[in-house]
Amino acid sequence: MKNYLLIVTLFLSQTVIADTITEFDTSYYFSGVVSNVDQSGTLLNGAIQTGDVFNGVLQYNSFSPYLINLDVSVGGYSFSPNVSSVLIDDNLNGEDVIIFSSDAFSEFSNSSYASVQLKFVDSTGTLLSGTADPLPDYFLLNQFDSVLLSVNQTTFENSTLSGYSITGGVLQSSEFSPVPIPAAVWLFGSGLLGLVGVARRK
Repeated sequence: MKNYLLIVTLFLSQTVIADTITEFDTSYYFSGVVSNVDQSGTLLNGAIQTGDVFNGVLQYNSFSPYLINLDVSVGGYSFSPNVSSVLIDDNLNGEDVIIFSSDAFSEFSNSSYASVQLKFVDSTGTLLSGTADPLPDYFLLNQFDSVLLSVNQTTFENSTLSGYSITGGVLQSSEFSPVPIPAAVWLFGSGLLGLVGVARRK
C-alpha cells in the first residue's frame, strides 16, 4: 500500500512541477545605444535622442518558437509588448535574418501602438542554411554577427501626422537557456519508480 501511495505522490509532484514552468524558457537580454532618431510633429517631442541607451529582453519558448515576448526600454521610456511575432528568412538579400516584432504600448501615445523590431543578421548567409525550423534548436542567437533595434510609431494629432523612428545597434547581449526541467523530472521520476519496483520484489 505504501508503495502505491509513493507512486501516486510522485506522479502528482511531477505534474505540479511541470505545470509551474513558465511559458518562456529562453531569455535573450540585450542593450545598446540609439544611433539615429527621425521625428515629425510633436509625438516624441525630443524625449529620445541619439546616444541614449536602450535595453530589453526577448523571451521565447523552445518548444513553440513563435510564442515570444519582446520588452524594450529606450532612453528610460518603456515599450510594453502587446502582440508579438517572428519572421525567419534564410535568403534575404544574401543574408540570413530573424526579425522579432511587437506591437507595443507606448508612453507617447494612447491612440496607436509602437512597432518594435529586433533584427538578427548573419551577413554570411550560411547560419540558417538547410534548417527546416532554425529557431531555436540549431544555434544560439548570439551566433549572429549583428543585431539591430528599431522603434517606430505614427499617429494623427489634431489632424496632423506625427511620428518617429528610432534605430540602434545591440552592443551587449547574453542568452539564458535553462535545462529543460520537465524532461529531467520525468527521468528522475522513472528512476524512483524503478527503485520502488526493486524494493517490492525484495
